[in-house]
Amino acid sequence: MEKLRYILFLLCLPMLGLGQNLIKNPGFEQYDHLPSFMSKLGKDFEKSVKYWVVPNQASTDLISPRLESKNLKGIPPRSGKNMAGIVINGDFWSEYLGIKLKEPLVPGRQYYLEFWMSMPRFYSKRKPVPTYLNPHFGALFSDKIYHFDKRILHGQPQVACSEQIFIEPGKWTKISGTFIADTTDTYMYIGQFWDKEQKPELAIGYYFIDDVYLEAFRSTAVDYEPSRYYQIEGQVASVIMDNIYFETDRHTLLPESYVELNKLVNIMNKNPGINIQIQGHTDSQGSELHNLSLSERRSQAVFDYLVSEGIPAERLQAQGFGFSKPVADNRSDEGRQQNRRVEFVVSGATAKGGEILGPEQVYRFSSQLHPEDYWGRSCIGQERWCEEKIVAPEASLREREEFRKYSPTTAHDFVLRRSENERVLFINVDSQSPQHWVFIQNLLKTLREQGFTHLALPGSSRDKELSNRGYPVLSSTPEAYHPVYGSLIRKALQLEFEIASYSPNPDQLRKADNIIRKQKLPAALLQDEEIRKQLAQDWASALNLTNLLRKRSDARVLVLCSETQAQEHSEDDRVYMASWFKRFSQIDPLSIDQVRMTPRCGQPTAPIYAYTRLTAPSVYTKKEAVFVERPSHTGYANRRADFDVQIYHPNASSLHERPSWLQSNGRKAFFFNPDKHQMSSPCLIQAYHQGEEVDTAVPADVIEIPDGRTQRALMLVPGPYTFVLRDLQQYKKLEVQVK
Repeated sequence: MEKLRYILFLLCLPMLGLGQNLIKNPGFEQYDHLPSFMSKLGKDFEKSVKYWVVPNQASTDLISPRLESKNLKGIPPRSGKNMAGIVINGDFWSEYLGIKLKEPLVPGRQYYLEFWMSMPRFYSKRKPVPTYLNPHFGALFSDKIYHFDKRILHGQPQVACSEQIFIEPGKWTKISGTFIADTTDTYMYIGQFWDKEQKPELAIGYYFIDDVYLEAFRSTAVDYEPSRYYQIEGQVASVIMDNIYFETDRHTLLPESYVELNKLVNIMNKNPGINIQIQGHTDSQGSELHNLSLSERRSQAVFDYLVSEGIPAERLQAQGFGFSKPVADNRSDEGRQQNRRVEFVVSGATAKGGEILGPEQVYRFSSQLHPEDYWGRSCIGQERWCEEKIVAPEASLREREEFRKYSPTTAHDFVLRRSENERVLFINVDSQSPQHWVFIQNLLKTLREQGFTHLALPGSSRDKELSNRGYPVLSSTPEAYHPVYGSLIRKALQLEFEIASYSPNPDQLRKADNIIRKQKLPAALLQDEEIRKQLAQDWASALNLTNLLRKRSDARVLVLCSETQAQEHSEDDRVYMASWFKRFSQIDPLSIDQVRMTPRCGQPTAPIYAYTRLTAPSVYTKKEAVFVERPSHTGYANRRADFDVQIYHPNASSLHERPSWLQSNGRKAFFFNPDKHQMSSPCLIQAYHQGEEVDTAVPADVIEIPDGRTQRALMLVPGPYTFVLRDLQQYKKLEVQVK
């Protein structure tokens, strides 16, 4: 029975992404009997717990729920039910743990060791004093079998602690390190060791030890130098690239310029959304006409070179300004040299804020983010989830009574049943709630089987190579760099959906604005510039979707849009994208809302949400009728529903410090330990599908490990990956197989 319990315990442990543990009984869960008192002799410990020994016969303890002692106020083990306890009183008395490895160390092979330490809250009538460890505390590997008196053992541990490791009562701290074996050692000992020559400072106190792990390295991260990107503030910005040279008073590019211009080629290839205006400038020597002509010819020479390297001419524009825009004083040689320059004005920027983005700009450490940057935190695996509901305004009695007539049904199945006979589905998403993208990804396979051909998105038109490439890059769409959104796009491409953009270009927006001004809409709407701009955006977007269906008579389209764009009716007579589309195309789309009934941290839910009890996304139905919330202050009976279907998302729960809804679409928790690869804390881990360009691709997942105590899981589907590891000083890269 005890063996069965141990097997069940192992099955319940998270898969740590580690190899074979060379330590038997690493968590002290296997035992012959559980003592009810603290050990008096090392033999007491050895008789209790399997495989572990006490090398110097001091009284190491097995701490279990059965143990009762007035001298010790324990803490919960790091895992399981048991842990070990050792006392260090100084150079004359120290307790240890010892064990024979499953197999001897192999000389020349690298190994990784970790174990966890803490202190009791009360020991021997005193509160333990938090303490720093030292380089003589750690794990010593040896071919010797220590088994003698109670004195402190001599030696220098292969995996040693440092003066920076701080042990506190009630908090578990990871001790870890790597080493290369130099002999065929068979035994490992953990504790405080003595070196006569160095006379170390000793850690003194009572310590708990749990979860001892030792493995031989199979793959090691290697140093990695990522591509560097120009960070650009604003929607239009200038980049002055150094090292672009011409012959004196001529427009012929010198070969020394090619290195710098090739950087620009690389940036433009990796950021298909940007356009460049090449601006030539001169100093003031010579006539105005001569310098204007020279600057124009020089900018054209750069234009021609970029085109020769494969950049489409329509993404480039060449212009000369002569000496009309100096950046320095033309009276000095140094100033004139600064004025002779080529600038690149970037527009059609790649992402929020108009930055040309590399991974280091997108995926930033928590310390670099604003406290309320929930989007940025979600991108590095710190998604918000709400386990407690915030009190919302009370729903009206009429609405509550009506709602109770409906029952929840699984939203996934309901939407797929309703979609069978639909040509167009509008479904809204909130970028602050990535579970919306997860829900949509769950629909894609069946929708494709039903005959849906297109996934229509905002902004995707600027990535012309998306379908050929097979995966999104950081500049594909405004939301592309969220790993969950990237997974949605990958899945759609794998299922051979055509990715279409409905976002209007500037000319279409100007035309739409002129038309909106002539519509019979309330004056208050037309006078508000922001509202009118959004009306024009929706009008032009709806027309683009209509034109798509006119060109492709066989097309069936899933449209992802904002909360209001899926809305078919409104209180204030505004007309949204779904409603314009219905007018233009004469197609009544299936409009689906999943935003209003999603709990958002710090905000109250819709009034009727308080009456739900959900464990999965649901739709409330009564036979074929669907309940859609209608704000009670407008008069429930007279209020038209804004949508055809409304999805209720449950409060998310935490699993491995990630929201539980991430464990879908084949994703599983995968723990990765950056300490094995000598990475400092905090550490960012970017997981890329193997074969994708790590400098530009949207990662499959990203997490930040803030310290050695945190176990935050990557959520990945099985397969081969390239992991990029980043701390504040270095980058490393390695290949990982997620099983």
